[in-house]
Amino acid sequence: MQRLVDTHCHLDLTQFDADRSEVIDRALARGITTLVVPSIDLPSCGQVTKLADQYDNVYAAVGIHPNDISAASSIESVIGQIRTFAEHPKVIAIGEIGLDYYWDKTTPLDQRKWLSAQLDLAAELDLPVILHNRESTSDLLDLLRDWVSTPIPSNSSWSPGVLHSFSGTWLDAQEALTMGFYLGFTGPLTYKNADVMREVAARIP
Repeated sequence: MQRLVDTHCHLDLTQFDADRSEVIDRALARGITTLVVPSIDLPSCGQVTKLADQYDNVYAAVGIHPNDISAASSIESVIGQIRTFAEHPKVIAIGEIGLDYYWDKTTPLDQRKWLSAQLDLAAELDLPVILHNRESTSDLLDLLRDWVSTPIPSNSSWSPGVLHSFSGTWLDAQEALTMGFYLGFTGPLTYKNADVMREVAARIP
């Protein structure tokens, strides 16, 4: 059976309270050996690390989602708290972080400040990142281009992270791949108007 890693499953959500263990068991039975649960805010940082303690095959990512930064306090204070959560032995990434210009819950400038701070933390801790991107591909790639100063060699097994639910063009995908990122595709891949997304997914090595 093929061994798979689910890099993005929000198993901490209350929707899973009734059957969380069964969901994990079904995933393991189908060859998913590792499940990564990303946080979206400080309370969920605590929740995902508790889940990682509870289940052997579950690991955590800690960070602040771009749609949740308006409820957070100062960047310096929150980064310090994320750093503490990241000391947990089963925290393997910083995430879910990124940019979201669709919902317009916080200004693009504030989102970029928070993302830059969390990218710096990931670099400090030598952890990959799990990135959210919605209608902000150009700005996101600009920030990542500065963060990943040199392309990752093609024979390297290390990656700076994954662009969760990728929605860019093939040129965007090529740049992200050159920087060493993995690309994730989620539910929107099935939408009737997602021909470009399906084409990009089909062309990825």
